[in-house]
Amino acid sequence: MVRVSLSDLGFMDLLKAFVVWTIVALIITIIIIKLPKQLVASIDNNPLGSARAFAELFIVVVSPWMHPQLLAEAYELLGLPPQLFYILAGVVDSTLITMFGAALLSSLRLWLGILTLWRGGRSIANTIALAGSSIALAGPALALIGILIMMVTDVTPVVTQGMRIVLNPLFIFASIPLPWPLTYGTILWLVGVAVTGAALLIPAVRGLDIPTAVPVAVLIIGAAISLIGMALVGFLVMSIATGIIVIMNRGVEL
Repeated sequence: MVRVSLSDLGFMDLLKAFVVWTIVALIITIIIIKLPKQLVASIDNNPLGSARAFAELFIVVVSPWMHPQLLAEAYELLGLPPQLFYILAGVVDSTLITMFGAALLSSLRLWLGILTLWRGGRSIANTIALAGSSIALAGPALALIGILIMMVTDVTPVVTQGMRIVLNPLFIFASIPLPWPLTYGTILWLVGVAVTGAALLIPAVRGLDIPTAVPVAVLIIGAAISLIGMALVGFLVMSIATGIIVIMNRGVEL
């Protein structure tokens, strides 16, 4: 087993990615809070219909040039000029590419660091970490491929799951029907980060390295919170945990 600094494994890049996702989650949360109560009530009354309407609107915003018919319908429904959808397309596309691009780069740095350790001496811990980082790397790659496909092809959204928004004084839960490459890409990334964190947590707990074990455990908890639909809280927790890991610059044996 080799002792390695967590910062050297690419946690600084993970911190940057988590901060980007936290900012986007905060913006989305503010938009959800500002939604009219009548709209939230209509979503609760017709979750599947609302999900299909959102999916069509999302695909139009991502690539209005590929969906002229849906663009015309959205224009008639919302009374907004088509030019606005092209502006929104630029903002949304650049935001999605930035989010998943940051996730991809951070996961690549993490995967390369763990792969180097794994080649130097294989153990159960670094094998699990390599598997986790591989999953984390595959997620953003899948999402970016999906974004590219949506931008250049006429994709028809298929929705089988309803939409749900829960506004609570303590938390906000949102189940939003995004295209499956984005949904599963995000899930794979978070699961990969959690598995990698678990692989790092095991030797830290065995060695009674509490300053390392606690923030890594919090990182895993943050990933779990994000997976259940509370993205803002989850990514905020992961950002704080990763920031502590980077600042402390602790090491683990893999």
